Amino acid sequence: NDPDGRRVDVGVIRLDAPGEVVDVRRFVSLTAYSGALPLLLDETTNEAFVIPWSGSRAFSRVYVYNVATGELRSVRILGEGAAAVSPDKRWVAATGYDAGAARGNIHLYDLASSEAPSRTYALAEGTFTAGPLRWSRDGRHLAFAALLGKPGEVQGAQGLWVLLAETMES
Repeated sequence: NDPDGRRVDVGVIRLDAPGEVVDVRRFVSLTAYSGALPLLLDETTNEAFVIPWSGSRAFSRVYVYNVATGELRSVRILGEGAAAVSPDKRWVAATGYDAGAARGNIHLYDLASSEAPSRTYALAEGTFTAGPLRWSRDGRHLAFAALLGKPGEVQGAQGLWVLLAETMES
């Protein structure tokens, strides 16, 4: 970040086994953002998935960078708190909260589609999730912790849940 918090440099820092810095590569600088959430670096396709934000828990895009070519594309998503990219890079899951319904939700965005969101899973009233979100290796299941209360006012944990992306059953 720059000192004024108006730019985020996105890149990769490679470490050796004892934790010494071996290489630093900056991909791109994003202006008008104060932070970034790294989601996935796929070294086989040279793609890095990053969500920038502007000082709040809310975000509106995931950026996909090709590290080798410098190509940049963005996908519009809406979320707040946490997000995760499936290992097959088909889905982006993003958490959200519906204050009117007093419950959290998880939006699934299909990266191959222009629909946004492709699917939404609503948690039970009085519960939400703030992450972390974790995909199974096959990209079919999404694990998350269900919390009692609302963002900023956690009253307890309800447990670890697993969402089947294909059927939206948990």
